Amino acid sequence: MLNVSLSPVDVNQKQTFDNLYNLYLHDLETYLPNTHVDDTGFYDREVTNELFEHVHNGVNLFFIRADGGIAGLLVHSSKPLAKEGCDYHIHEIFVLNEFKGKGVSLLACEILFAEYKGKYALSVLENNDRAMAFWDKIIPQVGTLVAKELKEDMITFTFET
Repeated sequence: MLNVSLSPVDVNQKQTFDNLYNLYLHDLETYLPNTHVDDTGFYDREVTNELFEHVHNGVNLFFIRADGGIAGLLVHSSKPLAKEGCDYHIHEIFVLNEFKGKGVSLLACEILFAEYKGKYALSVLENNDRAMAFWDKIIPQVGTLVAKELKEDMITFTFET
């Protein structure tokens, strides 16, 4: 069993976070066909720039670590950036391929939910079968599903931990 932890991302680690976020967007390209890299090989640096600008205004950026090494990232926010009626929002969770299917995401979520108890929202692209299966499995293990709503091409889960 891997030893999983969450470590806050420091501003000095922005480049590492940018690189991981780029890998995350590469994975999402399967579900978002109009996503393309720029001339530097990055999908969208503006997203991570905005995340870092809001780090002290409710955005929490974490590296997911497995046995001490970087295994992925997690983006989490609290009020006022959470969905109305919720305490928190999970924006992104991503693990590198070598850690997929090994329980790393589940353990990272358990750590997060133990630290930040309350009502959550998160949205998943409807055609992202892997993410849908993950949340359908995980939410009953960590909390209580309040709602699962389809709007356009996104499914929003609301649940309490």
